[in-house]
Amino acid sequence: MVKVRKGDRIELLQSVWLFERCTPKELQAIAKLATPLLAEEGQVLAREGDTGGEFFVIVEGTAEATIDG
Repeated sequence: MVKVRKGDRIELLQSVWLFERCTPKELQAIAKLATPLLAEEGQVLAREGDTGGEFFVIVEGTAEATIDG
């Protein structure tokens, strides 16, 4: 896990189109719940069929999603 200060998390969230219309109060609430993650190339973040409890916002880089492997 990457250590990111709360203020930096808010700034990072503001740069993502999904959150650009959020108020400062909303961004603070999201930042409180968000966990920054630096994923290595090839790292599996979720598997098809598994119950998920989170979602990922890719700020930099790319990801691949597959169906049936």
